[in-house]
Amino acid sequence: MSAGPQGGIPFGRYELVRRIGEGGMGEVWLARDPAQPSVPIVIKRVLPNLAGNEDVAIMFLDEARIAARLDHPGCVRVFDLGRQDDCLFLAMEFISGIDLRRLVRRAWKAGHRMPYELIAETIAQAAAGLHYAHELRDEGGRPLGVIHRDVSPHNLMVARDGRVVVLDFGIAKAATNANVTAPGVLKGKLSYMSPEQATSKPLDRRSDIFSLGIVLWEACTGKRLFKAESSLATIQKIVQGEIPRPSALAPEFPPELEAIVLRALARDRDQRYPSAAEMEHALRGFLSARGLPDLKGALGRFTSAILAGETPPPLPPPQEHLGRLPSDAGALEFTPSSGSRVSNPLDGFPVAEPGPPTLLDPALRGGAAPADPELPTVAEGGMPPLPGTGPTAPPRAASAGEAAAWNDEDLEVARGSRRALVAGLVVAAVALAAFGGYLAARHLGREPDLLSLLETAAEATRREDWGLAVATYEKALTLEPSSGAARTGYTRALLEQKAKQSLDRARSLMERGEWTLAAHTLHEVPEDSRYAAQAARLLEEVRTRGVAEYLARAELAGRGEKAASWYERVLELDPENAQALEGLDRLGRLDARRHPRKRRGPRKR
Repeated sequence: MSAGPQGGIPFGRYELVRRIGEGGMGEVWLARDPAQPSVPIVIKRVLPNLAGNEDVAIMFLDEARIAARLDHPGCVRVFDLGRQDDCLFLAMEFISGIDLRRLVRRAWKAGHRMPYELIAETIAQAAAGLHYAHELRDEGGRPLGVIHRDVSPHNLMVARDGRVVVLDFGIAKAATNANVTAPGVLKGKLSYMSPEQATSKPLDRRSDIFSLGIVLWEACTGKRLFKAESSLATIQKIVQGEIPRPSALAPEFPPELEAIVLRALARDRDQRYPSAAEMEHALRGFLSARGLPDLKGALGRFTSAILAGETPPPLPPPQEHLGRLPSDAGALEFTPSSGSRVSNPLDGFPVAEPGPPTLLDPALRGGAAPADPELPTVAEGGMPPLPGTGPTAPPRAASAGEAAAWNDEDLEVARGSRRALVAGLVVAAVALAAFGGYLAARHLGREPDLLSLLETAAEATRREDWGLAVATYEKALTLEPSSGAARTGYTRALLEQKAKQSLDRARSLMERGEWTLAAHTLHEVPEDSRYAAQAARLLEEVRTRGVAEYLARAELAGRGEKAASWYERVLELDPENAQALEGLDRLGRLDARRHPRKRRGPRKR
């Protein structure tokens, strides 16, 4: 294929300059529009070998429908949507910058911690972009119900001018999407999911707020919050694992910012910020209280310095409070278990986190707690007297005369009192026995229900009926939320359900000859799943058959873009395939940085 006037690869009205990213279903190119050659753009297109896949087309068009409506500084702007060479594509603005994950990592490696204030500015801008997407409406004014579902540091781009942009609405879900996610199918990066997303519950915008809270926690601490050694362990940490206070990892962590982080990370979605706009408002309140209401320029200077390998300029020193924090910034009290030990990323020594107070200490907001006039003060060395009482004299002993003053009437009264006491005790015993019987009846009536549910779920697990197992474990948790067996079984059943669905989908893709997508789907099967061995065998079959078919297609395509694309597909399945490397080399398309093993021949087994 001949080069364009500027040396790029012609693609309709555009020219592709170089590939800057690739996934299982699409690829991203830096491109230019010859009508405006000085303005770089980005072309995102479906992979050529998936051009005829209906599922991929529907997902791509769903993304396009959402992206085309986004007109906000916090979201990527889309200029064009079309089809070229049978491939759907989007033309989008190019953002010169770096994603938050790499920005924080580069800063740490260079010995520069990203200031908490700049992290707050970054998340505040991201929250504004998400809120705009959440509020999208159709032509009739009806809410679209957009949920991003993949909020992560990888998808937050920080530009050199300090603008923060939310990327990749590729799996975003709107109420009108044609591509409806099946129950139990997880989409998004697992370690950034909300508890309801990780357990395949219905989602709303507050799921994105939890994910944004994870990003905020990790950017501030330099640690991963929920990442574990396996998918199952990650889900368990998301659903019931401890969420350490950031101040346990960094003692100087601002308490006002900590309150915001912990509210965003509330497992009960009703306790989170009800909207991303309110989270942004809380973050702006934190910055204003520190005398730094607008840090976009400072964020841009920090980002530019890190990208250039230079020392970032310091922030202006915190000034006197310009205003008060929003009244609801720390409305949620977060209570992790006391005495937990976490590692301090600053000095490497473990620290013990103190148990939290029952109520959020007002001193954390910058002032001392006012005395409560209704509560009595406690003098040193003693307890306060009960209301309405004073000091009492010690009891004295009865005299001999008083002891002899008992007469028959007194004795009769005493006997009557004794009979009344015995009768009262009998009545109390009967009542206690009746109450105990009531409790026992409740217990006996409830326990078999829980046991029968667990037995049904276990039988469904043995039959690999994961839908029934998940539903039954959910009922068991509704009946007894503290049941460890139900919670563990539920998490495992959910994981196996997803693995089984991935396996079935991969088989369907193999029948249609979509080998690359089948391989990506098989990689979704967790290594600790009971289906892992089957997935490994299928993956080997996919590689063998897919490589043979893609090489044949490349030979038939001759020389040009399509042939190169087929060779690239081969290398996705077998990165050291000598024939594909030689084919790309002949076409002048071999990128030594992407394929460092060129001309080494096939891997020895």
